[in-house]
Amino acid sequence: MGTLREQIKQKRQEIAELRQQQTDQNLSSIRELYEEMKQQQKEIEQHQNKINTIFGEIKHELIDLSATMDKEQKREVARFLYWDVPEISTKQIIDCFSDDQYKSATISGMVGSLTLTKTCSSCGIECKQKIKNRTEQKLKRNQKIFCNLCQKKKEEAAESARIKHRKEGDRLEKEHIRENQVVQRRLNHLKTMPYDEYLETSHWKSIRQKALGRANYRCQLCNKNGKIHIHHRTYKRRGEERPSDVIALCEKCHAKFHDKETG
Repeated sequence: MGTLREQIKQKRQEIAELRQQQTDQNLSSIRELYEEMKQQQKEIEQHQNKINTIFGEIKHELIDLSATMDKEQKREVARFLYWDVPEISTKQIIDCFSDDQYKSATISGMVGSLTLTKTCSSCGIECKQKIKNRTEQKLKRNQKIFCNLCQKKKEEAAESARIKHRKEGDRLEKEHIRENQVVQRRLNHLKTMPYDEYLETSHWKSIRQKALGRANYRCQLCNKNGKIHIHHRTYKRRGEERPSDVIALCEKCHAKFHDKETG
């Protein structure tokens, strides 16, 4: 028995050691990955600093260069920077060319618009699209484009769908109105017909059957069974009775109710 306990103890110790080794290996891998990530982050920061330095040098070069350019040359360089070098901000471009000649100029006046040539997403023909600014350029870069004919067909299809939806809505509304009118006429008929005839309608028979079921076919005053009547507690909602508008009564209790009402 002692040998078996020792074997179990030894086995548990071996398992614990294996788990510890695996944990140590995992922690070592995590540390290595963390150190590698820190190194990569440091390199990224170094590259970013270099990029910022280069852009600073570019800005100074552009300012110096702009002093030697005429109006058309400035416009050409500004256009290139605005549309093809998004890393250089609009403000930087304006700052580089903000001499007396461009003192009151807007960026649109300096760079103009851009014409993109893309393939129609529907028919495949080439079509051109005019872009006014960088924001629009970014939005429309991966946006589907349609030629004038396909765009017109698309708009006509959308308008046709809207008209169809509106007609269907009108049809459903009219149908709903007709149904309400039928229900209202039926309700008015139930309310105004002689009471003896009302008691023979399918509507009242349904109300009566439900009331009997709720009362378990017993009088709701004395709890007797047998012949059970369904009595109107109020006639205000005749034809659209609520469960509380009727009560199940035996013949004796029903007679007491009517005596009370007529007394």
